[in-house]
Amino acid sequence: MRTKIILIIFLLSIVTVNSIIAESDVPTVTISPRGYAHLGEDYTISVTLKNETGEKIWKCWAEIITDKLSEYIEVVRDRAETINFENGAEVTLDLVIRFRDNAPSGEYVIPISVSGKWTACTAGCKPMRPQIRETKVILIIEKPMIAIELKDDYTVKGGEDLEIPFKIKNLGTGTAYNLSVSYVSDYKLLENLESPDISGDLNASGVIDEKLYLNTENIDYGDYSLTVNVEYFDMRNKKLNFQKKCNIHILGPTEEEIYQEKLNKAVKMEREAESLLGEDEFESALEKYKEAKALYEEIGANLKVNDINGKINLIEDTIDKIKTDTEKADQMYQRGIEEMNSGDYNDALKDMDDAKSLYTLLFNLTKYNEDYKTLYEKKIADCEEKIDEINKKIDETKIKIEMPELKTVFVIAIILSVVALICGIVLIRKE
Repeated sequence: MRTKIILIIFLLSIVTVNSIIAESDVPTVTISPRGYAHLGEDYTISVTLKNETGEKIWKCWAEIITDKLSEYIEVVRDRAETINFENGAEVTLDLVIRFRDNAPSGEYVIPISVSGKWTACTAGCKPMRPQIRETKVILIIEKPMIAIELKDDYTVKGGEDLEIPFKIKNLGTGTAYNLSVSYVSDYKLLENLESPDISGDLNASGVIDEKLYLNTENIDYGDYSLTVNVEYFDMRNKKLNFQKKCNIHILGPTEEEIYQEKLNKAVKMEREAESLLGEDEFESALEKYKEAKALYEEIGANLKVNDINGKINLIEDTIDKIKTDTEKADQMYQRGIEEMNSGDYNDALKDMDDAKSLYTLLFNLTKYNEDYKTLYEKKIADCEEKIDEINKKIDETKIKIEMPELKTVFVIAIILSVVALICGIVLIRKE
């Protein structure tokens, strides 16, 4: 008896369930859960339908209820449908929306209507009871956020190069568009700053790793500031910027370094002076010795100052001697010319010989200097040319003097011969 009762209850339960299923006049609707959309991208809403009505549905569709939609949402695909929807079948319909550029971030409700028709209108339309559903979408506005990684202070010794590494990072969720970098500092520092050309877009989590190079050779000692300025735009074309400042300390030399630098420079000048002196470059050597002397005086090297003073005096005496002796030899040469022209050949010859001797001494004194060497070689050659000319003049003069004397002797000899002849004849006649 108990078994029969249980069996009857089970059969009644089956009948009840079947009747409930049979009474379902719409398909089951499942909509994708709340999701996240990004500005500028399409967002798909998936509507899944399952036909558990017990009958085939001729046409079934899902559509967005646009008149209840936010003004910030643009509908890309507002309706999707299926036909000949068999009993027990399942289908997914996709609806597509896109948020407008001016949409603020936040949560939005998307109302959806699911409806259909059991039979085609040619056989007599039988509409399906519409179902109203909704889903929610959270709009995420991706924003870039630039940061600069740069040390606060840099120190460099004047005259040396400074390397300044830095990084530009995008810590935000959006792309930084049209990024550009500029630098602000003292104009002298900027003139000597070698900077990379940075421009373009920087994606989220992106990093630009670069270096600046500063040549401090022509920059005064002291403290300077340098600002790295980054400008960029977000996806709404809003201009943003970020700056990072650092301090640059350009150090001058210490007293010990100054002393050593001047000493090294003085020694170098002295060596250059000695080299020039070996080439008979007296004026250039004198200038180098004077520069070396000034540096030795600045560092208090008195012994070196005294030593160089002696060399300076010797060179100055030599320069004066060259000038004085050259003028003296030139005067002798000119006087010899004048004497030669006036016929005073012996004095002219003596002055020319003296001028040549003095030019020769000057040549030997300055023969390693090409300018002096060329000068005195020419002057010596001029003297020799004039000496030869004067000697010829002297020889010509001697010939002119000797010829009349020979003629007189010859006449006297003839006269004497005639007298002797006459006397001989007279004596012969007397006998």
